[in-house]
Amino acid sequence: MAAEFIAWKGCPLQRELGPDGFVSRLKLLQMKRVVDAQIDDPEERDNVTVQAQGADGAVHELDYVDIAAATGTIEAGIPDCSECMLSHQLPVGCHRGVSYPIDAPVETLLFDFFTTTVVSPESTAFELWRDVVQHQPTGSAWHTMRGSDGHGLAELPEPLSVDLHLPGDQHVRVDSAMLLSSLFLTSEGNAQVVAYHKWWTQLLNFSERPGRWDALESSRTWAEILEVRRLYLRAFIFGMHEPVGLLINV
Repeated sequence: MAAEFIAWKGCPLQRELGPDGFVSRLKLLQMKRVVDAQIDDPEERDNVTVQAQGADGAVHELDYVDIAAATGTIEAGIPDCSECMLSHQLPVGCHRGVSYPIDAPVETLLFDFFTTTVVSPESTAFELWRDVVQHQPTGSAWHTMRGSDGHGLAELPEPLSVDLHLPGDQHVRVDSAMLLSSLFLTSEGNAQVVAYHKWWTQLLNFSERPGRWDALESSRTWAEILEVRRLYLRAFIFGMHEPVGLLINV
């Protein structure tokens, strides 16, 4: 399982498939690549059947041949991809995935950065708190789907939490599940892309402080987050001249 971050400008392929169709093709492509990595013989692959859980919760059987046919365009890209900043001139390079579960070093880093800087009313973290984090529910899937068995959204068994005194004389309790929920939301326009770009860039600077890198060096999640930050950077630059958003499918 992975969250897909998709830089959305409405290119011909994105318009043709729509958000739901684009995401579903990406998920099928993930399945295809798993089979490709496990089975070298093309004829043997053609006889493979994959089980997948649909949006309705039911388990469906999909033939590899049908998956390959459905993902041909999303894997090869379209001519526009070669000139697209968002794709980095790669075939449908306009998306990046963050695999579940979010590992403990990254959740700890995110929460440390947020709680360290949110106390300043001029900080990006406070803007995120004001506009997004405080509106996230408690008891969400980010709170309950946890553990190191590999089937949850986050590796830590419980969210990190802290009581804070914020600008405006606010006394609040915030936890890392609320923060994660806030970071995996679609950015619906240029302004939100700019805000999240600032967040990820400042997080990168925070991660480079002494003592931080050792915990992140072997982190799978951190390597994926760095790719997401680069995608936000491209979207930020693109958004200086054209409308853009970041579609996120959790």
